[in-house]
Amino acid sequence: MKDRLKYVIDSRYFDGTCLTSMSDGFHNDYGGETIEELRIRENNPYLKAVTPSDMDKM
Repeated sequence: MKDRLKYVIDSRYFDGTCLTSMSDGFHNDYGGETIEELRIRENNPYLKAVTPSDMDKM
């Protein structure tokens, strides 16, 4: 399951924090929403799900 872990970030800027995590790679751990649903709820089309290695590179 670890290999599916993703973090949701705002792709316009990245300061080392994430909005939420997705342990299964598809659904928000704290509400079950998909990335598309999070974009709508947060009114932010720039939200992006990235892997832990992508975050390390950022």
